[in-house]
Amino acid sequence: PLLKRIVDARDVTNGPSATLVERMKEVPPQAAIWAAFIGSPIASPKQTFGQKGNTTIDIGKVVSFIQSGSFYLDLQPNGSGKLALLSANDPDAKQLGDALRGMMGLANMMAGGIDPTGGAVSGKGGSTSKGGSALKGGQPQLQKMLDSLRITQEASRVNLYMDQPEPIVEQLLQLLPAPQAKQ
Repeated sequence: PLLKRIVDARDVTNGPSATLVERMKEVPPQAAIWAAFIGSPIASPKQTFGQKGNTTIDIGKVVSFIQSGSFYLDLQPNGSGKLALLSANDPDAKQLGDALRGMMGLANMMAGGIDPTGGAVSGKGGSTSKGGSALKGGQPQLQKMLDSLRITQEASRVNLYMDQPEPIVEQLLQLLPAPQAKQ
């Protein structure tokens, strides 16, 4: 029934809402990939990022702070992009920004070969100056990419900026599946 109503109403739409238009205006015309979205906060079951102790982040709570946003990637000549997330108020945006910084920190530690839980050592062994345990085989390219991400908060808006040098963009593009020839 819902899908039928949406399909039946396709010719009577007045276009995107004013809020969605504002999010779309944030996307530069040269963006290769982009998205804009609106909606009320998303209620989701508790999903965690991290493993135990104070390294756990409740993803459901983080997502609930997002009211609307936009995202774009510009792949030429270097990779640049922006994720802009708007919350209902400044305190929600602060919690959202803090959670994103925490997730980036955990991901950066893992990419650098650090176990953020301080748990069992897999590989080299030994403690580190960052408080975790060394893991076998860090991922320096991923760590370099994560280091280039920057998060800012402006009132109820949280922005995540990405600026990648061309070699990293080329490596990321190589990870994409090759287009399949039509038969």
